[in-house]
Amino acid sequence: MSLNQSHRILTVLKLQQALQTATIELKLARSIHDVETVSKDEVMRKLRLQILLLEDENQDLHEQLLSEEEHADQLEQDLEDALARSDGLEEEAQRATNELRSKARELDIKRVRPF
Repeated sequence: MSLNQSHRILTVLKLQQALQTATIELKLARSIHDVETVSKDEVMRKLRLQILLLEDENQDLHEQLLSEEEHADQLEQDLEDALARSDGLEEEAQRATNELRSKARELDIKRVRPF
């Protein structure tokens, strides 16, 4: 084998090795890219799930707020009704007190002046 042929064979071997190395490096880069893509997809999936959970919690809180507002409105109406009844009872009690005083005076007058 001549020196020229040996040199060519070495060059071919080096080129084949360089091609294999480049192929392996390309496969590695693709694998890294695929892993990064899967990782990003997983992060996005988790974020979408978190958004859905937060939207569900928000809906629950909104429904709870509406329920509490209705309860507060009912309590306010009950208080207004109770205050109105209380005012009515106070007026009735005042009338009864005035009537009792009036009858007591009439009775006192009848005692002092019989007929």
